[in-house]
Amino acid sequence: MWSTSPVRSGAGGPFGFAGGYPSSLPLVAGSPRLGACVGGIGKFICIGLNYSDHAAESGMAVPPEPVIFGKYTSAVCGPNDPIIIPRGSVKTDREVELAFVIGKPGKYIAEADAIDHVAGFFICNDVSECSFHAERCGQWSKGKSSDNFGPIGPWLVTRDEVPDAGRLQMWLEVNGKRMQDGSTATMV
Repeated sequence: MWSTSPVRSGAGGPFGFAGGYPSSLPLVAGSPRLGACVGGIGKFICIGLNYSDHAAESGMAVPPEPVIFGKYTSAVCGPNDPIIIPRGSVKTDREVELAFVIGKPGKYIAEADAIDHVAGFFICNDVSECSFHAERCGQWSKGKSSDNFGPIGPWLVTRDEVPDAGRLQMWLEVNGKRMQDGSTATMV
């Protein structure tokens, strides 16, 4: 198992936006578990190789069109929950991702109108067992969907709280060690 530190980003609060931390909320006594910041998830849709720097780090080219895969909803867990490494894992990996909630349904939406369908943003730790999907017949879901392979949160912020989703600093720590430090500016 990995113990993950909270995925945090930017100065001045989550994402570094003006909203800061919710210091006005009452404190909960003890050491409560932080659950996922979103519930009732119908689909967990992901895009692979969507950051140019992570693609380069992986020794892969940015694909000409999006690599779309799903994670099973049993992968969803809280931001500090343990990552359960499946039996036979040899290449467990992680990547911080900007995730979002669709708040307004639609199909065949113009790119310029897509943001109007986003209700809010949160951070996701996209955990993978690379040997399962890269070395065993190319099925991404089997390497991405193990239980607890999708820690999310701790915050869900509304679209109006994020002035520019294309310029957010994000980093990821595993067991207190900085493993990734980047920005949504490298998102393709």
